[in-house]
Amino acid sequence: MANSYGIAVSSLSVLSKELSKWLKALCNDVIIRNNIMSNCGVGGGGGAGSGGASRLTIEKNIMDNNNYKGVSPFSEGGAFKTGFEGSSIIFRNNIARNNNNHGLWFDYGATGCVFENNFVYKSVPGGY
Repeated sequence: MANSYGIAVSSLSVLSKELSKWLKALCNDVIIRNNIMSNCGVGGGGGAGSGGASRLTIEKNIMDNNNYKGVSPFSEGGAFKTGFEGSSIIFRNNIARNNNNHGLWFDYGATGCVFENNFVYKSVPGGY
């Protein structure tokens, strides 16, 4: 239970004044397995930030009754949404049910991503 997201996997870009350039801290090689993400205000889980998450595996999780705040289907709410430009992301053997928004969702710019053996119901269908 959370006010916003249950689990967040985020990359970050920060401007270094000393180096006069943008530095990226990318979130890579993460496994989210065997969790219950339930009754979260916006989403069970999500990733965001410039560059997205790469080599992310989300498997054997239950995501239900999320987005009680009613965030728009064209925004962030639902079961689990990855950030833009992610790559090699796998959703495998998850259950996403009764989410007041998308079920499982790859954001735009995602490449090499797979949905495999997930069960999504009473949620807005996810997609790319």
